[in-house]
Amino acid sequence: MSNRKIARVYDITPRRLQQLWAQYRSTGQMPTLSKPGRPRNPPDPGEEEIVIRAYEKHHVCAVILEHLIQKEQGMWVPHNKIHRYLAKHGYAARNPRKQKRRRWIRYERKHSMSLWHMDWFQVGKLGGLHKLHRPGKTGSEPGKWLVAVQDDASRKIMGHGVFQNATARHSIEVLKHAMEIHGVPDSVITG
Repeated sequence: MSNRKIARVYDITPRRLQQLWAQYRSTGQMPTLSKPGRPRNPPDPGEEEIVIRAYEKHHVCAVILEHLIQKEQGMWVPHNKIHRYLAKHGYAARNPRKQKRRRWIRYERKHSMSLWHMDWFQVGKLGGLHKLHRPGKTGSEPGKWLVAVQDDASRKIMGHGVFQNATARHSIEVLKHAMEIHGVPDSVITG
């Protein structure tokens, strides 16, 4: 049988199968497959008591308690674990939406020109957008506003502009220019 077929039978990747085969050749012993995922430490009752006492003393959220416990007790308890302890004792609310794994749904359209997105960004102000400031490339300075129009299906930038202020008049100007070049889309979503 091929590596792929064997790997499929054991529900592992062909690469992992090769690693197990190499381990068998070097040790002569049959390797065992361990349970997937990170091993969990058993709950420590003393840890739970420390968290509850710290909460009753400070009445703050789990993230802040994490730092306070580390500072006062010299031990680190992750804030997710602190939140579980607090929820167990009724000090924090359980959020059912956080307990389900979120699935990301792509909403892009199948055909170009069926939907355009239009949004404003301040150059040099928002996280990561400072990279847009490249003198000579965009002609923009930090503090100016960039508007971009993007086709939803192709992700092509249909139009853009850099202005001193983010106004409806500038949005319409950029949108009209993009429509003159590319045509009129079925719909437009603005931020």
